[in-house]
Formats: sequence, C-alpha cells, structure tokens
Amino acid sequence: MSNVCVTYVPQIPAEEWLTVDTCIALLIWINSFDEPSRMAAARVLSKTEAPELEYEIYNAIIAADHIERMDEIGAFLEREGPKFTKDVELAQRYVRWVFDTRGTPMGWLEMDIIKQAGETASTYLAYDPFNDTLLQAVERASNLSGRARLADELERDTLDLTARRVAAQPYNAQRWFDLGTQVLIAKGFQESQPYMANAIAYGLQRAEISTGYVNQMGQYLGNLDIQLERTEITEAEHQDETTTVICEAKRVARLNEHLCEYDQQHYKHECDPYSDSYSLGSYLDEIGEDFMQMAKRSSLSCEQGTNATLEQTVYRPVTVDTSQFVIPDRTFGTE
Repeated sequence: MSNVCVTYVPQIPAEEWLTVDTCIALLIWINSFDEPSRMAAARVLSKTEAPELEYEIYNAIIAADHIERMDEIGAFLEREGPKFTKDVELAQRYVRWVFDTRGTPMGWLEMDIIKQAGETASTYLAYDPFNDTLLQAVERASNLSGRARLADELERDTLDLTARRVAAQPYNAQRWFDLGTQVLIAKGFQESQPYMANAIAYGLQRAEISTGYVNQMGQYLGNLDIQLERTEITEAEHQDETTTVICEAKRVARLNEHLCEYDQQHYKHECDPYSDSYSLGSYLDEIGEDFMQMAKRSSLSCEQGTNATLEQTVYRPVTVDTSQFVIPDRTFGTE
C-alpha cells in the first residue's frame, strides 16, 4: 500500500495537500479493517485541508475527535445540506458525536441537520428501501417530531421503520432489541418477548443484550405501578404481568450463571466474581439494577428461574409474525 503512494504521488501535478503520508493515511482509512491503523490514519487526515476529500476528511475528524475542526462539519452540512447518501451518513455521525460522544446538548443546528438528513433519506428510501443508514436517518428525524417541525413524509410509524431495519438485517441482535423495545412500549411486555428472545439469541446470549432487556423490564414495572395507582389496570392484571416480568428476569440471571460455569474465559465480562449478579451491574442502569436484585430475592417459583438448567434458560430464535408492520416487498427492484 505504501509503495503505491511512494511511487505515484511524486508524479501527480502539484497539490499542496497530497503528500506521501496523506496518501497512505487515505488508503488505510478507506480500505483497512484494523481499528488502531484507521485511528492513526484519521489523526493524519483530520489535519488535512483538501476540498476534494471533504467527506472522507470530515468523517476522519469525527473519528479522531478533532474538536478544533468540528465547526467545519456543522457549517458544511448547514451550507450544503445532506444532498446524497454519503452526506446523510456524515450528518448521522456528526449528530452522534455532538449528542452521544461529547454529551453536548443538541442545538437548533443539530436538529436542523437531523431534519434535512431525514428528508433526504426519506426520498432515497423509495429507491433503496432497506438501506440501514437511510432508515436510521428517517427514524432519528421522526423521533424529533415533538421538538422540530418535520416534512409530512417523515411522520410515519416508528414501529414500521424499526421493523424494516430488522428485515434488512434479520440476524442483527441490536435491530431485534430496538424493535422489541418499541413493541414493549406500544403493546406490552408479553408482546415484546419473541423480539427480545431473538435479540438475545442472535447476540449469542451475551449480557450486553440481555441486561438491556432487564433495564427495559425495570422501567416497564415502574410504569405498571403508575397504571395501577391511576386504576388504569386491575390488581389481578398488575400481579399477572409482574409475575411474568420477574420470572423473565430470573431467567436472564440464571442464564448468565450457566454461561460463567460453562466458559468463564469467553464470558469474562459477565462473570465478575465481585458482583453477585455476575457483572450484570456493569451494563444495568440504576432502575435495572434495583429490579434485578428484587427479582433475585423474589420467592416466586419460575420454571426458568433459580434452579433451571442451561437448556431451559438459553434463548433460541423464534418466528415472528411481521404482517402487522408495513415493510416493502424484499423483491423490490427485481425482474
């Protein structure tokens, strides 16, 4: 790779930005799968000024966390707008950097970028209906509907968008988890169980997914308590649903115990000997942690609980009826 740059860069008509080092960094950034190498390349590119490489350089700036040049990206997106798929992806990464990585409150510029990216992505979905970058952009824009005025075409059911992302990546654990979360919010715990089962199964039973499920359980029970106080549900309904949720939490706890007994080396993050929940605490939020401890202390007798075998606790993929969602035909665009 470096030989190409050493050989040919001197033969290219003078471009101030095109040095051997920049050439090597660009090739690594575009082609390498080695994360340390890509980060080293990003640090080089993030200091490069080259209008011809705006997209690559701006993504490198985000990857290298080059704070001094972040305003350039915001100005570029505000000026140009995400006019094509590449800019939609750049907009997504920039907003994630602002909101998620840096923890900076989202301002009007960021919200406008999300809106523009969503509108552009919505148009392109007509031609590429299972493109995950485009779906994510529309989904993020739709989630802002209460905070920013969006084009009519973006006012669509979040469930349908999330279900389409599952259809595009049917073995992706996070996609199933996101859909399970949406179903839990919209339809209740028992309706969400098949989706969460697939999330954990495709996530290879790992605690990163299963504890996210427990966090959702804790929040769900809190909402159930509020519904009971408001007499929106009966005592019997509250009791039945609570029992189902607690037993599912017991299953997750028992599953992690089995995984630690079976292969502590590969499941080391789930097998922290200093945590009675087998390192679930490193993934659980405060509500989830309190709920998990309560579930483990519960005297409820659950088939997949305290004494269940590995065979009883492991999650396996299940068939889910997706006819309730609006998902384009997968034969779209074929003869």
